[in-house]
Amino acid sequence: MRDRRILVIDIETVPNETLFGFIEEARGLPKGSVAKEPVMLKSMALDPLYGRVALVGMIASEGGVASDLSGDVLSAQLDEDESRLLEHYAGTLRREDLVVTFNGNRFDIPYLEMRARVLGVKLPRAVSTYPYGDGAEKGHVDLLNLVTNGGSTSGRGGPPHDLGSVARVLGVPDEGPDMDGSMVYPTWKKREFEKLKQYCLNDVILTAELFDRLFAADLGGKAFAGVGKLAK
Repeated sequence: MRDRRILVIDIETVPNETLFGFIEEARGLPKGSVAKEPVMLKSMALDPLYGRVALVGMIASEGGVASDLSGDVLSAQLDEDESRLLEHYAGTLRREDLVVTFNGNRFDIPYLEMRARVLGVKLPRAVSTYPYGDGAEKGHVDLLNLVTNGGSTSGRGGPPHDLGSVARVLGVPDEGPDMDGSMVYPTWKKREFEKLKQYCLNDVILTAELFDRLFAADLGGKAFAGVGKLAK
């Protein structure tokens, strides 16, 4: 683990607006209604068949030096724009990288891989979405998977396991913007791209700091010391 580049990934997604009309026709909904339905918009954004990747946030640590490798924000609802985001991700990901995510097993990684398939973007490798353990030997550490024992302790009605809550329990300060996932699409619609980039970058930084909190002993020190300085 110590000799590999560590790549922390977090994505933001939005509904694919070009499919609003299809959904209205398929569901017998009035024209223009999908854009006004928050539940439908959220479901679409979380579904790689009906959503788009709006931003891929990435921070890498190599030789103890952290760098922001994030791509641009999706600027328009066009296949070619989203393809460019995925091509940047494909060009950044190395076969030997140790990928680190928070809920990447169930969301970020399969979402990226499905959108790449839909748009015909070839990725350099498949990132393992193992069920248990820390996953380091398979090239992907999903921190949510780790702290919930493969999801067995994150059922409804139990204690919170969102990124901010896990960070707080483990004593990692969250100094990011006052924003949550429900605000991603409205922020994107307003074209407040810098705000969206800052929100995503903060989640990547927080994930990197959680990785250090849990793996510093294995690494013989922190891989992302001072990563907070990357916040703009």
